[in-house]
Order: sequence, then structure tokens, then C-alpha cells
Amino acid sequence: MIVKLCDIVASRGARLAAAGILVIVKELLGEVAETIVIEHSNDGLGIADALLAASHSQYLQVEEEH
Repeated sequence: MIVKLCDIVASRGARLAAAGILVIVKELLGEVAETIVIEHSNDGLGIADALLAASHSQYLQVEEEH
């Protein structure tokens, strides 16, 4: 019962966090945000690491051009 309760609380927290992120993305990107799809991922940490590395490499590339 405790495990099920923890699962419910964690799932609800994840949904609330995703909703907050989606609202921020829509305010920042405007019409482009309509093409963004947010999906559940079983390997969220790995995907987050990949996205962070990709955005950082683009940032470094912009710095080198200036």
C-alpha cells in the first residue's frame, strides 16, 4: 500500500512539473511550441543528459564563431 501511494504521489508530481515546463516553453517559443510533443520516457535521466550535452555543444559552437 505504501509503494502504491508513493507511486501515485510521484506520478502526480511529474505531471505537475511537466505542465509547468510546457507553459514556460509556450510563453518563450510562441507558435513554434505547437510542434513540441511532451511524452513519458522510461529513461528520463539519459535523455536529459543527451539534451544538455547537445545544447551545451551548440553554445560552445556559437562562442567559437564570435
